[in-house]
Amino acid sequence: MEAKLTPGRHWLLDWVDEFDVTASEQIYDRIRFATPMERLYELCESQPKTLPSVRIPHRAHTIATGYGFEIGGRSACIHPNCRRVLINDNLTRLLQFFDHVVMEGPSPLTYSDEIAGISSDADFEYFSQTLAHDVEILLEMRVNGLADYTYFLNRPNMYCRHHMMIHADQLGIGRIADPDVANRTIDRILTEGVIRVNKLEDERWSTSVRHPLLKGLPVSATWQRKEKPTKREVVEEVVAGKIAVMVSDVGAAKALQIPLAATAQTGFFDGYFGETSAPTVDDVAYHISIPILKDIGITDLLQLKRELPEEFSSFRNSLAGAIREAIERTGSKAPAEIATQVEKNYLSPAFSDLLKSSKSSARSLYRKIGTGLTLGVTSAAFGALFSMPLVVAAGVAAAATPLPQLYKFFDEKRDFEMSDMYFLWRAATRPTGTH
Repeated sequence: MEAKLTPGRHWLLDWVDEFDVTASEQIYDRIRFATPMERLYELCESQPKTLPSVRIPHRAHTIATGYGFEIGGRSACIHPNCRRVLINDNLTRLLQFFDHVVMEGPSPLTYSDEIAGISSDADFEYFSQTLAHDVEILLEMRVNGLADYTYFLNRPNMYCRHHMMIHADQLGIGRIADPDVANRTIDRILTEGVIRVNKLEDERWSTSVRHPLLKGLPVSATWQRKEKPTKREVVEEVVAGKIAVMVSDVGAAKALQIPLAATAQTGFFDGYFGETSAPTVDDVAYHISIPILKDIGITDLLQLKRELPEEFSSFRNSLAGAIREAIERTGSKAPAEIATQVEKNYLSPAFSDLLKSSKSSARSLYRKIGTGLTLGVTSAAFGALFSMPLVVAAGVAAAATPLPQLYKFFDEKRDFEMSDMYFLWRAATRPTGTH
């Protein structure tokens, strides 16, 4: 029987609500006692060990987050500041086209292992810090509204390396789990990268790997063993971990029948997939960068989508049409290349035309009014006038402007608001720090 996913529902947020945690700083007071820790472990252990059968209510415009888009810590730094950058740079880009994302978030498997492995004050301190970071970002997702657009779904990876290869073959991505390909990647990282292994207390080792394939971000880990890990062992673990995550992500997306946003900012799997099928609209859409929407931030973007649902739908439909045309012309190119063409040949000219139209209408109206306002003031006043009901605006301007001219202006205004790019124009003219 399929379970229905609910936006914003995550097992760690259930624990947060149960123990009335409203700020990450409260974590340290809660986990000093046995009951909250026992309950946290119980929640982790109760999560499905395999991908559950679920139903997504809005699958048509939903995308799964994979490597480079996941906030759970599998592919990014767990510090809240790095996660905020990921949200504003990557998740904002997804939600400028899609309505919902499916992500894992903090993993119950990781928490189960960490709780079971606490054997010293240092272990407890590290665990406390990790928990505080996770709670902080999840609470922020509630505040900025992102949680309402996120389906959390655990993605267990229970395969040994042999069965992971079989699973990858079944998914059509066997190349990324091929031992020869993996070994070549390992050798490259060992030759070109920086691998550090440092001794900690209690037979523990801190390791980090830095390489251009990881886009400058070091991959860190802690090893619990008596003998020092070799650099090759460290790199093998990094590569195996990233392959396992990718196989898990692809498997989840295919099972849910939704697209997967992955690797856009990593480069690690570039070339791993060999020959691929022609890109889809969704494949291209998540590569498109719209600085206007990125600049207003995730909170204002989501608020604007709530305020202007029809205008957003019109913008998305128009963008999807432009992507389809670009794919038909250059279907053999990579999605990122097609996205760049759409930005250059469609988005930029269309939005530029809309801005020119808005400024032209404003100048025309104010010339008829007879004012000597500068263009900057005119544009600001035009924005304010656009937000007024017709009867109010007429009352303000009728004394200086014949009503037929004013009615013509508002006819043009209605045409302007029906433009496919009107949603972007509203984003561009939205006051900063609105919410």
